[in-house]
Amino acid sequence: MSVKLIQVGMGGWGRNWARTVLPKVARIEPVAHVEVNETARDAARKSFKSSAPFFPSLDEALEAVDADAVLITTPVEWHVPLGLQAI
Repeated sequence: MSVKLIQVGMGGWGRNWARTVLPKVARIEPVAHVEVNETARDAARKSFKSSAPFFPSLDEALEAVDADAVLITTPVEWHVPLGLQAI
C-alpha cells in the first residue's frame, strides 16, 4: 500500500526533495504538487517528470485529490500555517 502524498513548496529545496528523496521511497505516491509562485511552479514542472498535477494553493490540491499525507518543503515560517491547514 502506498502513501498518497501532496508536496507543498516546489522551490529549489522542494524540487531537490522531489528529485532525490521521494523517488527512493517506494511506498510514496505523489498525487499533487503545490507552489504559490508561478515561476517556481513552472520551473518545477520543467525540471522533473511527474504525473501528479500542480496547484497554486494547498486548498485547491486538497479539494482535487485524495491524499494521505502532506509534505511541507517551504520556508520554515510557512510550516505551521500549512501544517494546520493540512490537518
